[in-house]
Amino acid sequence: MNVTHHVVTGLIISIILYHVFGNYVIILFASSFLFDIDHYIEYIIRKKDFSLIKAYREAKELDRKSRLYKKLLVTDILHIFHTAEFFLIIAVLSFFNKIFLMMLIGLLTHEALDLLQMAYYKAFKFRAHSLILWIIRHKGEKDKWQQRWAQFYLL
Repeated sequence: MNVTHHVVTGLIISIILYHVFGNYVIILFASSFLFDIDHYIEYIIRKKDFSLIKAYREAKELDRKSRLYKKLLVTDILHIFHTAEFFLIIAVLSFFNKIFLMMLIGLLTHEALDLLQMAYYKAFKFRAHSLILWIIRHKGEKDKWQQRWAQFYLL
C-alpha cells in the first residue's frame, strides 16, 4: 500500500486518540507506517543492496506490473514485522507498557489497510502471514527470495 495512506490514516487515528493517550500517540503515528521497513530489509537480503531508492522503485514497479497483469507476480514474501508472531509479541508487551500499546494500535491500523488492499486485489498469498509457517514451507530451499521474484523480472 502507498505510504501516504498509512501516514494519513495513522495521523487521523492519532488525532482521535490524543485526548485519551496524550503525547503517546506519537508512537502510534510512527508505528502506522515505520514498520514497513521490513520491506526494505527483505530487499537488502534478497538483492544485497542498501539503496533505499532502488528498493522503492522496485516496489512501485511490482505494484504497477501486478495491476497491469491483474495477478500476483511474487508470492509468499516474508515481511517480518507483518507476521502473526510479531503482532503477538507486541500484544503481550502492550499489557505491561503504554508504548507497546501505542505500537500495537499503530500496527493494527497499518495491517488493516494492508488487508483491505489484499482483499481488493485478492492478493492474500503475496505475504507470509506467519514466520513459523514460512520457515517450515521453505526449509532447505536455496535462493528462496530470488526464486519467488523470478516471474516479476521476466516481465
